[in-house]
Amino acid sequence: MPNSIKKLEEAFKEGKYDQLLKDIYVDESVLAYQQERYIKALESFEKIYGEKEIEIYSAPGRSEVGGNHTDHQFGKVLATSINLDAIAIVAKRDDDVIDLKSEGYERIIVSLSSFDPAKAEKGTSQALIQGVASKLKEEGYKAFYVAIGCQGGRLPGVPGEDAEGVKIAVDFLHEATENHEQVIKGNVVVIGGGNVAVDCARTAKRFNADSVTLICLEDKNSMPASNEEIEETEAEGIKVLNCWGPKEIVKDENGKVKAITLRKCLRTIDPETKKFSPVYDDKYLMTIEADEIICAIGQTIVWNDLLKDTKVTYWRGNYPIADALTYQTADEEIFVGGDVYSGPKFAIDAIEAGKNAAESLHRFVRPGASLTIGRNRRDFVMLNKDDISVGGYDLTPRQEAGMDESIDYKNSFVDAHKTLTEEQVYKEACRCLGCGVSVVDPNKCIGCGVCTTRCKFDAIHLVRDHPECSTMVKSEDKFKAILPYAAKRAMKICFGKKTPEEKESIRKHKEYKKAKKASKKETQNA
Repeated sequence: MPNSIKKLEEAFKEGKYDQLLKDIYVDESVLAYQQERYIKALESFEKIYGEKEIEIYSAPGRSEVGGNHTDHQFGKVLATSINLDAIAIVAKRDDDVIDLKSEGYERIIVSLSSFDPAKAEKGTSQALIQGVASKLKEEGYKAFYVAIGCQGGRLPGVPGEDAEGVKIAVDFLHEATENHEQVIKGNVVVIGGGNVAVDCARTAKRFNADSVTLICLEDKNSMPASNEEIEETEAEGIKVLNCWGPKEIVKDENGKVKAITLRKCLRTIDPETKKFSPVYDDKYLMTIEADEIICAIGQTIVWNDLLKDTKVTYWRGNYPIADALTYQTADEEIFVGGDVYSGPKFAIDAIEAGKNAAESLHRFVRPGASLTIGRNRRDFVMLNKDDISVGGYDLTPRQEAGMDESIDYKNSFVDAHKTLTEEQVYKEACRCLGCGVSVVDPNKCIGCGVCTTRCKFDAIHLVRDHPECSTMVKSEDKFKAILPYAAKRAMKICFGKKTPEEKESIRKHKEYKKAKKASKKETQNA
């Protein structure tokens, strides 16, 4: 996993990777040497390239137990890895340049803008690197799927958010994953009401924070987090403040978080536009002490220069625009999916996007294949209940039983509901006037019969329009069953009663065949 150089250096010095080194090199007597070796490599990288998010790779050496020279013996050798290896410190670049520095050798910089071989570079490491990159291009990588997620976080946009001690949720959880042993002292305030905010609050609690408070704009019933998560959060002693939002983060004289001032939130959704548009009442304020504040109020995409110089277009700042069915962007070779396209959603949504994108990529690289034919468009439009004609349908509401007032049902568990009256029973029985649930698309129905289980009144039935189609015969007897049916169908097609549309189609087809025959005859005579 990528990490900063400083953190990795400290981790090696503190012995956090001793077990990993033991697994790689086996011999405990070389652990100190290997530890020093990795630290030296990290320091050397930092001196040349600066502080970056890096990854470490180990390529073990090879000893040939039986046979020699794999390339000469057609792979027929018995080789094994040994605890002598080459290690590499790697960081991603934002341009088309490969920059390599090996200990004891000159620095190599290779531009990938051109793969034309140069005679002067023949036999050099530079030519080798360029050749590998050229081969990858030659292999025909024609399409790219970008699903980098929303790695960045958002700040609340209030005064004092630059204070020391204000953290982004994704960064906090990343650090927590790397180190489960850390301890948080003082009071922690988490801003947000979703599952990520809940994760941050519960994680801070497990790091022994003196107190953890979760503040969110929504009321308890409208919180984005799952009910299960909310219940478990409260059970763990985490205080949840609903209908409050941040107004200001208070800093001390050293610029560190001291407290946070909250204001009452009256609503979060605009009733007309149905969009997120919180309304506050600054008459109601609250200030609570805080030593750390974790913001879990949304995630952002960190592109850097990943799609620089491409044709990809964006909406809402940095969300790529793509076809909702195929995930293809304005740059036809680039497809996007997951959170980077839809915004933060659940893992199952990203999995679905990945499968759909794989189908699009598969079709894209096949000449002549369509990206859309046969795809499930899922173009479902919600019924506008305020603009429909309901004439002919019974609008009688569902009948409700009365309550037995002699029973103190408000203070007991006794069911005080009465039974329906005879008149109510009649009205309830007459309410169904054909809801359409039994009408199916014959092109999609496979006759499984599951739909028949959905109606408690047995109103849905399966009917075979062609019962003969379900008759099963042995393979050796298939022609005995097929030929009579084929002859019957042929007679029906030739001599059966035809619609005006069918007659017109037959006439046009005959005219076409006649014209084609005449044209062919003229060509032969010429």
